[in-house]
Formats: sequence, structure tokens, C-alpha cells
Amino acid sequence: MYMKVVVSLLTVGTAVIAVEMGMLAYRQKAQSTRALTFASDGISMPLDQHPSANDVMLNQVVDHIDIPLMPLERALRQFESQAKVRFMIQRTGPLDSLTREQLQMPVEIHLGDVAVADAVEALLKQVYPPPDYGIRGDFITIGDVGDTEIRLIDVRSLAWPYTGEAFSPDKNNHNDQGLADVIRACVAPNSWRDNGGGGNGAIRNWGGILVVNQTAVHHREIARFLWKLKHQPNPG
Repeated sequence: MYMKVVVSLLTVGTAVIAVEMGMLAYRQKAQSTRALTFASDGISMPLDQHPSANDVMLNQVVDHIDIPLMPLERALRQFESQAKVRFMIQRTGPLDSLTREQLQMPVEIHLGDVAVADAVEALLKQVYPPPDYGIRGDFITIGDVGDTEIRLIDVRSLAWPYTGEAFSPDKNNHNDQGLADVIRACVAPNSWRDNGGGGNGAIRNWGGILVVNQTAVHHREIARFLWKLKHQPNPG
């Protein structure tokens, strides 16, 4: 019994050390680069990482989307042909799956030079209740939040929420979870595991590097929120 406990403790300790070493290596790498860019549309992307396929799909700009008044199910097919994307409609299964009534609700959009994600949101918000959407593989899923993915975001250049105090190696705020708490409260609150919601979202601050597990759509919302925080560090 004693030996089993010692082996278990050693295994856990090794895992923790491995995580710490990995984060240290990332922090050292991030210090030598401008790790975070805030674009004019509010989308942030670490410069040492390439955009994921999900980012490319969501942020793809379409010249125009013109869908006259018609049921949502038909509108999604029109959307597919105009934007060259593919939808997967979740009709049964999860609690957020679409009902027949939702699919028959009339919708329309007429937009130009618009990101795919913004056009999808403009379409779905006309449905009650508005269905969730996400990405699974090459499909935009309607009535399903899609798969989660882990991303690292360097937030050391941000002013500390509500105080204006920037991250500094001489201060002890590197592992403060205040920013993580703010994001959980303000961005898709029901999607975070720590909030008791139904999602698998998780976030942790490691020395000014946010480790975030979320869906592609919610990652996009987090990026917008951080852009606003950078430009309005003292919202009160």
C-alpha cells in the first residue's frame, strides 16, 4: 500500500512538472515575440501560431449573402451555395438541437462583405429560441456547439481589469485568476464547466498566458472581449 501511494504521488508530481516546464518554455518563447495581435475586427491570434481551419472558416469574408424571406432550413441551403460552406443540422440528440418549428421559421438576410460567422449569427438570431452553432470537421453545425480546442493567449500586454495595472515580472499577479473569472462571467457563461453549465469550457491563467479550452465560436467571442478590454481597461 505504501509503495502504491509513493508511485501515485511520483506520477502526479511528474505530470505537474511537465506542465510547468511546458508553460515555462512557452512563456520564454512568447517573451521573444509579440505574441498577441488585436485586429480591427476584434479577432486576436498569437503570432507564433497559424490560424486554425476553424478560424479560416468563421472569418472568411463573403462578397454578399442575399437570402429572401424563407424558412430557416431552405435559407441554410441558400447560404451554402452563396458562401461555399456546408451546414450540418442537429435535429435530435442534444438539448439544443433544432425543432421542426425552428426550421420552419421565416428568416432573411441581405449583407455584403461579411464574415461567415457574422452572417450565420444574423440569420440564427431571427429564430426563437436562437439555436447554437459550432464547427465539427468541415461542417458548420446548427443546433450543436461543435468540438472544443485548446488555445494559448498571451494577455500580459493587457491592463489588469479594473485597476489599469499591467502584468509585470516584478509583481505577483501572474497567476491571478481574476481575468479568467471575468471571461467566464462575461463570455458564454453557461459554456464553462466551473460555472456549472452544460459545456466543457475551461480557462486558467498561467503567468499571463491564458490556457483556454472552448469551441471555435466561443474562442472568437473571447477574442472580441479581450480586444474591448484592451481598449477599455477600466469599464467602470
